[in-house]
Amino acid sequence: MTEPDSTFEELKAMLAAYGHAFSVSALSRFFQRRTITLKKDRARRRAGAAGRPEEAGG
Repeated sequence: MTEPDSTFEELKAMLAAYGHAFSVSALSRFFQRRTITLKKDRARRRAGAAGRPEEAGG
């Protein structure tokens, strides 16, 4: 079973462990300004093809 997605609170706690202090709103703005979404894209969760025989040259 996979772990659930991290929340901003969890990210804030992880960064605090390294000595960095950020508010949840600052973290949210950071991701929004860089158009980084935290929702998983269904297409990206699927496993890719094992290989591409058409490119194998055989």
